[in-house]
Amino acid sequence: MGAFFLYNTQSFNEAKLNSVKDVYVQKGFHEPKQFHLGSYGLLLYQKQLVNYENFYEEDEGAIYVVGTVIYRGLGYSETIRAMLHDFYNHTLAYDELLGNYCAIIHCKGQIHILNDALNVCELFEDVDRTFVTSSFLAAAESMERLTIDRLTAQEKLLTGYIVGENTLFNEVKRVIPQTRTGNSAWEVHKWEPFQVPESDNNRTESVKERAETIKQFFAKIENIAREYPPELGLSGGYDSRMLFAGSQGSWPFKLDLHTHSTEGVKIHDVEKEIVKEMAKQTGTPLQIVPTHNMDYYQEEDVEDILKDGYYFFDGRCAYNMGAFSPVYTRKYKCQAVSGHGLTLNGLGGENYRNYYMNIKPLVSTKQWMKAKVYPCAVEDVLAKEDFNKLHRTIVEKMDRLLPIKWGKVVSNFDTRRYYSEMRMPDCDALNCNAHNQMEFYLTPFIDRSMIADAYRGRKYVGVSGQYQADIIHELSPLVASFDSHYGYAFDKKEPFKRTIYMLVRGILPDFIWNARIRLLTRKTRNTNGNLKYFNRVREKSKFLDAAASYAESLFPEINFDNLRLDYAMMPNSTYISVVLYMLRDKINVGE
Repeated sequence: MGAFFLYNTQSFNEAKLNSVKDVYVQKGFHEPKQFHLGSYGLLLYQKQLVNYENFYEEDEGAIYVVGTVIYRGLGYSETIRAMLHDFYNHTLAYDELLGNYCAIIHCKGQIHILNDALNVCELFEDVDRTFVTSSFLAAAESMERLTIDRLTAQEKLLTGYIVGENTLFNEVKRVIPQTRTGNSAWEVHKWEPFQVPESDNNRTESVKERAETIKQFFAKIENIAREYPPELGLSGGYDSRMLFAGSQGSWPFKLDLHTHSTEGVKIHDVEKEIVKEMAKQTGTPLQIVPTHNMDYYQEEDVEDILKDGYYFFDGRCAYNMGAFSPVYTRKYKCQAVSGHGLTLNGLGGENYRNYYMNIKPLVSTKQWMKAKVYPCAVEDVLAKEDFNKLHRTIVEKMDRLLPIKWGKVVSNFDTRRYYSEMRMPDCDALNCNAHNQMEFYLTPFIDRSMIADAYRGRKYVGVSGQYQADIIHELSPLVASFDSHYGYAFDKKEPFKRTIYMLVRGILPDFIWNARIRLLTRKTRNTNGNLKYFNRVREKSKFLDAAASYAESLFPEINFDNLRLDYAMMPNSTYISVVLYMLRDKINVGE
């Protein structure tokens, strides 16, 4: 995003500051620019793959920016200058800010911090608020010792992400403006509460309006795309396809493509052929960087990949992404986006379809969470009493952070709000923090204005993906005409068999689905491919074995083998093991 570290100069001696700087060296950053904001020092790092100035200073004040921000449709330099000018004059139009970013504004002797409305650009501070930073690892390395927040670590292990201000360690807190209290040297902007718009009343018009909003977004980011050549990671599914369709005809220049191609990952083989055909038929440049699954690599390569991912994703991973694969490394990122300065990603497009397969008006909160929030068979991973305590803690945080009452039952739409306003920003959007270190990176469908617009079509989401497919077709009939990895193209009605399957899944009570998951995992435990895959790599990697053994010793209450049965929680738990192991010299296991 690049990165920043703002610190109290009296609290940081040279040795302590050097330990922070070393983290950024390991992450691949160049030398920082250093600024003095009163009694505070600021280390400001530029992005690693693009040459630009991410600050602007003049007599009325200064602004320092990380992440990706667009204001009033301006280019990047004009954006940060206009932000400073409007902030100084109390005319900043917050609803015209797009992207995932943090701006530090030093004005009239006061430090102001403004990050995006959904806190996608995560910030961290110590409990005494002697520093604030965009890097979790820098925060952790600045501490003399670390103690594990056990409940939060359990939450991360069982869900793949963390809700709220807690982190793995008691000494480091995430900055959540809406719940942050007390004083500090920096003022953190609190956004106005999210307003849910009325639903559309005509499906045909709703599809056209969603398509028009996507085109308008492309118009707003055209200037930054002119400055920094854009590209898109394209898969065989809905969400990146919808972005690609939106780009068609929106700009007088091409949006280039890249796609994953990991040997041994079957879906990559399918998607690669789909994307190659789309690129050919639309005349779009395509970059493919072949990789392998972890079985392929030798011991030293496994360690290099795990450490690269540790630094690139900054000690943070998300459910089903950011871990145990060469595609989640800085090395791969440099190869995949070579020659480009802006990447678009379709994360959050799930809001336009029934991705989570729920059509019941009301659901049991606990059973729904066991089916959709905890991916593993929780009864086989954590003792019932421990799980109930963890579950209560997570629900309390959700209740505090979302304007929804999480009672014994919750509505269908409220679960959709959870996915869009909490799970996506706190979980999958961690990609933004990793990739924004390298170049400009945008996830349009996780922008608050786009989420609000998507809610307008909630009546028409239906049982599966037809509504989103129709939006794609409205944007570009040609792009909609290609097959998807679901086995059908988006310019035709969804196959009846698929619709029936999604309907049954949507109607099926969550407690039945939970029972099915437990039954299948117990029945296939000895033949489970995820666990076997992990164990094969563990056997040949001393580093992975040491990391896994260390985590297992710290959390005897967690059945790691049962956790690794799930395809997403295996890499997630592996990443957490690496984080704990890499920081083991600071961790006080006696507390």
